[in-house]
Amino acid sequence: MLRYRLLASAAAAVLAMAACDMPQSGSVGSPVALGTFKADPSGSASYSMLPSLAFYRVTGAMFVNTSVASDSCLDAPYSDGTDAGPVVAPGISAGDYVLLSLGSRTDTLRRSMLGDPFYRTSGGQSIPFTPGDSMVIRVAGDPNGFPASTFRGRTAEALTVGAVNLPAPGDQMTVNWSPAGGSGAAVLVALRYASSDSVASFNRQVACTFVDDGTAAVPAPAVINWLRSSRRDMVVQRLRSILEQVAVPRSYFNVVSVFETQVSVP
Repeated sequence: MLRYRLLASAAAAVLAMAACDMPQSGSVGSPVALGTFKADPSGSASYSMLPSLAFYRVTGAMFVNTSVASDSCLDAPYSDGTDAGPVVAPGISAGDYVLLSLGSRTDTLRRSMLGDPFYRTSGGQSIPFTPGDSMVIRVAGDPNGFPASTFRGRTAEALTVGAVNLPAPGDQMTVNWSPAGGSGAAVLVALRYASSDSVASFNRQVACTFVDDGTAAVPAPAVINWLRSSRRDMVVQRLRSILEQVAVPRSYFNVVSVFETQVSVP
């Protein structure tokens, strides 16, 4: 069964998106396309992305759907995502190319070799863009793999997070940011921390998913251990997803655009 979800509860959910859409292997099943497009700073007020789309045939998968966001927080173990392990589902072809249009620019993504599930730019070239640009993805298609199709969405807009004021013990912590406006976006907040002074790196996080309306509160029970830690930080992401089904053959397309910012905390 193929399930839709907004990524929020996994320990590395906020900072390791690529490790979260992990297909189950299967020689039969539905074609799926998975990708994470993250904005990387490339100069003063300019950004680029290194897009990668992977195509598999799976018997089960979990997808990111930012249109169904709700406010929730969970204190959970933290991992940097580097130990997620390889995807073992068989890769499939999506045709000769995938065209990615961001704003007025169009780039071609291709596979480096037969059997490679990943479509990337030539030579791993980054693509300049403006966060919030329109996004059109055209898949050439393969009758034995992922079908020819076109998907439309928007890249995640840049966001600014307000100054963080630490609450008194027992109080909730308010987080404010510049909302994207409209619908379809979600905001993820990761409050990473070390559980004790003897721990040299982050091993816990309060992972929160919020509706992108510009303000939210981290409940007091969730934030208390983060406040007590001497080693803590805060990372905020805005996400926009494309999640669509192709009828024939039944296939699923899921791309997530990410804009991330590190927030200074007292």
